[in-house]
Amino acid sequence: MRRPSVHLLTASILSALLAGPACGAGGPECVAVHSTCTPLYAPEYAEIFERTLRPTCGQPGTSCHGVDGAQAGLVFDEADAAYTRLLEGAGNRPPVVVPGNAACSPLVVRIESTDPKRVMPPGQPLSEAVRCALEQWIDAGAPR
Repeated sequence: MRRPSVHLLTASILSALLAGPACGAGGPECVAVHSTCTPLYAPEYAEIFERTLRPTCGQPGTSCHGVDGAQAGLVFDEADAAYTRLLEGAGNRPPVVVPGNAACSPLVVRIESTDPKRVMPPGQPLSEAVRCALEQWIDAGAPR
């Protein structure tokens, strides 16, 4: 019986250790992201906030994340505060953006969902080009 090579065994163990905590049982939920997509606009926070977060999710009186709604502790009325909430969480809520890892960021998991009860925003999902901008920004480290 042949023994597996040391290199193959080492690679297998490293793969299991690296993949396990990130997306394994008990770890965060992850989704496939569009690595070769074309964003609607520059994948920069200022563009994302002004063109997607505030107008789509943060309108007062009409949105889940306006000052009147604050669902999940997220309010998209002011860029700096919204950025902090996205990356650090709000109150006892965990962050929804994992810098450098769009696939396992709760925000991306929700915008990529096909479940009508989970997809964000509800009713009218974001276009692929808008989702692309968000995902590329997060994968680039979510810089401010």
